Parts: sequence; structure tokens; C-alpha cells
Amino acid sequence: MSAVHVVEATSRELRMAEIAIRWDVFVVEQGVEPVLEIDARDFRDDVVHLVALEDGTERPLGVVRLIPDGDDHYHLGRLAVRIEARRSGAGAALVRAIHDLVARRTPAGREGLITLDAQIQAMGFYRRLGYAEAGGEPFLDAGIWHRTMSRIVQGQASPSSARAPGVALL
Repeated sequence: MSAVHVVEATSRELRMAEIAIRWDVFVVEQGVEPVLEIDARDFRDDVVHLVALEDGTERPLGVVRLIPDGDDHYHLGRLAVRIEARRSGAGAALVRAIHDLVARRTPAGREGLITLDAQIQAMGFYRRLGYAEAGGEPFLDAGIWHRTMSRIVQGQASPSSARAPGVALL
């Protein structure tokens, strides 16, 4: 598989591709109840949805969303990569794009905190990207065991541009 690049899912087509990938991975492959997969956060204006596209074909390979929780805290969620694209680098590219986005939204001299609820089987993937267990016990979410993990990202934004509308995301 060729290289990938990450874009924000701002078009209807990319948002539909995002939903299709999440449906295939979470509902079909992992057996998550459909009512649990799409939630109100998917429709919030402040939530950023990213899509990894295959270079050359522009075929959507994976998706992730970033939810701002306030005070330079963010929640990474709904990371999903098509089964045939796993180990292609699409998942890592999506997570690194989240790191870049948080760094650009967090003022220089401050730290952005990213938390996520990792499926137990995916914890090694997140560890390789700099995440550590954030304490607490494993918990069931949608019938799948998870652990909370987190990572700090150093802010790079000037204070006036950290949250200004129209700032380039990627």
C-alpha cells in the first residue's frame, strides 16, 4: 500500500466515508451496537474529524475525531482503519495529525493533554506513539475492554492564534 496523507473531513463525501469506515470497523467487525457508534459529539461544531487518504487514489483508509474538553485538554476517539489498510501507517498518521493539531491549538509554553480510551488490544499501538496508562482500572465500553491513556503535547501556537477561527488545521 502506498503512503497516506491526512485531511479534515469537512465535505459531505468525507464525512460519509468516515461513518462508513467506523461502521465497518466498530459495528460489523467488532460487534458494537449501532446505537452506540454515532453520538451527539459527531455533530458538534468544535469536534474535528480527520480522514487518512491513500496517496494517488485518495481512497479513505482510516478516520479519527478530536473532541476539545476545555483548558487545553482534548479527547482522541473513534480511531478506525479499514482492515486491509492496517499496518499501512494510516492509523499512526492520523494520531500524529492529532498531535500536530493539538500543538497548533495550544499556546506556546503550555501543554495540551490528549486522553483516549484504548481498546486493550490496541494499547501497544498507542504506547509506540507516546501514550501511557492514565490510571484507573480497565473498563467495558460497548462490550470491549478499554484502558484510559494520555499524552502531553507541547503547545506551539501564539496566544492570539491558538483558537482563532480560520487557523489552518493540517
